[in-house]
Amino acid sequence: PIANKEDSNCVYCNTINYSISSDTGICYGDSITLIVSGGSQYIWSTGSNSSLITVKPDSSETYSVYISDTTQCWDLATVVVTVYQSVKASFWTDQPSYSAGDSILFINSSAEATDFYWEFDDSINNTSVAEDPTHSYVSNGIKKVALIASNPCFSDTFYRTLNIFPASSIEDNLPPIFTSLRLYPNPGCSSLNIDLELSLDAHLEFCVIDIVGRKILIHESENAKGTHHYLLQDEISFIPQGIYIVQINILDKNSGEFIGSTNIKWVKTN
Repeated sequence: PIANKEDSNCVYCNTINYSISSDTGICYGDSITLIVSGGSQYIWSTGSNSSLITVKPDSSETYSVYISDTTQCWDLATVVVTVYQSVKASFWTDQPSYSAGDSILFINSSAEATDFYWEFDDSINNTSVAEDPTHSYVSNGIKKVALIASNPCFSDTFYRTLNIFPASSIEDNLPPIFTSLRLYPNPGCSSLNIDLELSLDAHLEFCVIDIVGRKILIHESENAKGTHHYLLQDEISFIPQGIYIVQINILDKNSGEFIGSTNIKWVKTN
């Protein structure tokens, strides 16, 4: 209830059944008509008393209107008009150089965009629609990365060239049974890949050891002669960030006797 200024009696206002244009978006330079109905009198924030107004805002704006069906009773409604501006696409990466297998974070710095489409110039997982994606290249070489940034009205494309160097292999101090060994990405966060080639059939044990010497993960694989790829993903998800040693132990496949091992420093990031 509200007080009537003329006789001090209370006036009880009922809910006004009205309808109004939904929140909407327009392109910069366009106009739009907003409509309200259900009352008998209207006062817009623009000063108009009409049931409809045509507006042409330069930037996103909220329009409000008072709706009345009696002299004393009013209701308030609003409409948000989003104005889509011209898009400027841009991005950068978190490091100046990379090797194949490294996890690269692409940091989006586009202006006025709502949607993103990436092409990484790679043979696997070549595209993404994330705002700030990560990507690991499977091959080295010059890569021309494209970002198409857009909104419902405008789009822009930005290119940047990355030089992906060959992935480093760990060849020094390897037990003779190893033909090759590579661990990546390093640093890494969500996955750990190990590529290796053995000259003999053996049993392998992968251990992740923290800086105080505790074995916090043991992963085993049998009959590993030849070329193999191992992916540690779920196993390392719980490991906190820090510096670790990945120890690969080689055991005789029949007797289980220790043949040799190699240690690789690995940095776990968030």
